[in-house]
Order: sequence, then C-alpha cells, then structure tokens
Amino acid sequence: TRRAELKRENPNMKNTDISKLLGEEWKKLPPHVRQPHIDKEAREREEYHQKTSAWREQRRNEEAVERLKQAAVTEAFVESTKND
Repeated sequence: TRRAELKRENPNMKNTDISKLLGEEWKKLPPHVRQPHIDKEAREREEYHQKTSAWREQRRNEEAVERLKQAAVTEAFVESTKND
C-alpha cells in the first residue's frame, strides 16, 4: 500500500504526518482515478449498514424470546406456589 511505502521511505515519520501526506496525494488525484474507490466505499458502507441492521433485529428477537421464556418460568413458579 502507499502508506506502507511512505513508512518504509520515512521510518521516523509519525503516522499522523503520513496520513496528511496521503490526504494531500488523494486530493491531487484526478476524479476518474478516485471515483472507483469512492464507489467501492459506498457499496461497502451500505453492506455494513444492512448487516448491522440485520444483526440488531436478530438480537432484539433473541432478547424477546428470552424475556418470554423468563416470563413463562416466573408464571410457572407463581402457579406452583399457589397450590402450596
């Protein structure tokens, strides 16, 4: 990667300074070189949002099932103590 290249060329340079150089280089690139990277990032971001939304929904469902199970256990306990 370009970052690794810069790090090899400048072993004493701080990561923040390397990031600044990379940012400057990025801004100088023509749009037709930058666009594929921008498009890829947008696709990956959308995929990430879809996956995290699905994960959150799954977690909510699992938590709801767990609450129902706990309520059933509690109800069974209460019913068993009524007969005592």
